[in-house]
Amino acid sequence: MRSIVTWIIRWLRQSASERDRSAVTPTEAKPAQRSIALTGPYVLVFCGPPCGGKSFVLDAFKRAHPEVCCYEMDSIRLNKLPGPINDDGARGAAYRIMHFYSARDLKAKRPVTLNATYMPARQRAELAALVVRQNVPLYVVQCVCFPNTATKRFEERLLRIRRRSEPEHAGSDLTITRVR
Repeated sequence: MRSIVTWIIRWLRQSASERDRSAVTPTEAKPAQRSIALTGPYVLVFCGPPCGGKSFVLDAFKRAHPEVCCYEMDSIRLNKLPGPINDDGARGAAYRIMHFYSARDLKAKRPVTLNATYMPARQRAELAALVVRQNVPLYVVQCVCFPNTATKRFEERLLRIRRRSEPEHAGSDLTITRVR
């Protein structure tokens, strides 16, 4: 997993023109590739299914780029809308709060990284409207995994929560069937 994260960070730093000339897979990535620093305001989104690895990749990105403002929909929902209700309304409100914070940072010319599933079309449309209004580039990292892998990760997280070694997870409404 670490080599994939390293490749993603290299790919993000690589110039767009160089990416267009040749598609590079993680196993073909060369350390000597020309890279550019991600500067100025931009939006980088880590999206994908529950237990798909978004938070893992985001944590690696935050360590490499501590200057970037990072927002996670799940943590916003837990902190701003606490309680047992995790329905469409609460998730929609958390997305709107996350986009509000992002707009504020983009207006201040700071880059933003977002972590959310972005499965509902309404949230993707809100994100698209945000980057158009702010006139900033949008980069998307789509995390994917096999259903069995996601299910295993979910079951392991449930065990850690039950043992109290990990705080409550925002996906408290998830079930193995929904994860799969």
